[in-house]
Amino acid sequence: MHDRAASCYSRWNRHEPLLHELLVLLFAQSLLGGAVLDAGAHVGVSACFFCKQDDSRTVYAVEPMQANIQKMKRKFGHLSNLHIIRAALGSKKARVSEDQVEHRRGMLFNIQPV
Repeated sequence: MHDRAASCYSRWNRHEPLLHELLVLLFAQSLLGGAVLDAGAHVGVSACFFCKQDDSRTVYAVEPMQANIQKMKRKFGHLSNLHIIRAALGSKKARVSEDQVEHRRGMLFNIQPV
């Protein structure tokens, strides 16, 4: 495992060690090219990992929840290749208000367009 990624991704490594090692190997061998889109970035732990694997790679962290965006900016806003976008991805274009969303353990359910 790369030491430079350990600080922001050690928790994920404990829970998904095989996936973590696969990603580390793919990045180390330069088998993954282009930008990374982290859709549903939560507080940015995965985005941080991708940023630190390759400083020249642009990482877009898309997250709809303002509280999570603030945490992500506080923890990882210093990463120059991280672009934080407050948005959500869905099957149709719509605006969603956070007070119309049901939250369960950091997940969004029953999203109603405004």
